[in-house]
Amino acid sequence: MDGGRGEDSRATRNSSHPDVALDESDLVLPSGQAEGMARAPRTPTGRALATLCLVALSAWVVFIAIEIATVPERGAPTVDALASQTASSLTQRDAEALQALLVDDAPADYAEQLLAGLPATEGDLDAVVRDSGRGDVIVVREPAGGDSCLAWQVVPEDDRYLLGVIPPVDGC
Repeated sequence: MDGGRGEDSRATRNSSHPDVALDESDLVLPSGQAEGMARAPRTPTGRALATLCLVALSAWVVFIAIEIATVPERGAPTVDALASQTASSLTQRDAEALQALLVDDAPADYAEQLLAGLPATEGDLDAVVRDSGRGDVIVVREPAGGDSCLAWQVVPEDDRYLLGVIPPVDGC
């Protein structure tokens, strides 16, 4: 027997109301769900959307990492390499290559404007590095003593060398 209480053995006494007996089916779990009640399964659309978002986020992170790793460094590793690359980009009239040799605060169209005003030359331009007392200067001249001359102050930045856009006082 149940000890004379007259209640079902599954019933539990409610401490705030002693006359009310609760059955296990009346108990509510802390999560707000009755015991034994299953959570509704996720829809295939929800899973596909979550997977798609995860794949898109992963692809974006990989893309950014590859972009950062493959962007070439500005300038050149040595002053002589900077002089050589400057002469080459001017000879080939490669505005993009020349712009990559300039300091970061150079106007975006500096190389294009410079090449537009540079007269056509026959042969490769010659570049020399000179010490101006205020640092190195790269001077580019036409071959065989032509009249055209360009000069840039060399600007060291970290472990690279760049062309400054302000012309040196004693350039050409």
